[in-house]
Amino acid sequence: MLAMRLDLLFTIREFPVNMEEFKPTLDLAWKACHELDRSEEFLEVLGYVLAVGNYLNAGTPKGNAYGFQLKYLPKLIDFRGQEKTSLLDFLVVQIHRRRPDLLHMPSSLDSVVKASEISVTSILAEIEVMGNELKKIEHNGSQITQHPKMLKETGLRLKQEVETFLGEYCARLNVLDSRAQEMSNTYSKLLTKFGEKVGTDSEDFFATISQFLIQFNKVVQEKLSSVSRPSYYSCC
Repeated sequence: MLAMRLDLLFTIREFPVNMEEFKPTLDLAWKACHELDRSEEFLEVLGYVLAVGNYLNAGTPKGNAYGFQLKYLPKLIDFRGQEKTSLLDFLVVQIHRRRPDLLHMPSSLDSVVKASEISVTSILAEIEVMGNELKKIEHNGSQITQHPKMLKETGLRLKQEVETFLGEYCARLNVLDSRAQEMSNTYSKLLTKFGEKVGTDSEDFFATISQFLIQFNKVVQEKLSSVSRPSYYSCC
């Protein structure tokens, strides 16, 4: 049973490493979901986006909208007026005039930017894979230690080592699984909260918001020195 014993030992050696490498990804996704769920500032900025959109579309079928899809956020920088001022430029200046404290909004969603390439689905799948690995360790350990050709002393020592390992890492995995389920539930709540389709890939969801946050912050840094120019206020 040398092959099975080597496979068991290799899995036991690699499992803690894989778990430690996985944990930061889960923690970041969890933090990103909760930051976004709790951010009143982000909701207020979205309110300004909606107000500006309704102002510009007044008198048209697109006016008086109750909401908009998040996919339009990164496109605000592409809509430009006659003086080449983007809609995002205008938005930032209006927020600066009325609620300057909201200009720091992106800094409160730092984890969302960092999580732009993380998949909630992949995280849940990885939890399942680790669970299967522990079951494999338990099964193979049992098969090996019960084999009649295993020395009694060797089999007993291996059995104790496997049981100790399983006791520790099953408990750790349960903690990660609870955190992953909480993250998944919060993400589903976010999709409902922002009117996105159920099952929307988190990579697309976070990437869209992340792109907007980066653009917003860049405009804040570049344009605030120009807030006194009359052209920025001409349509209000």
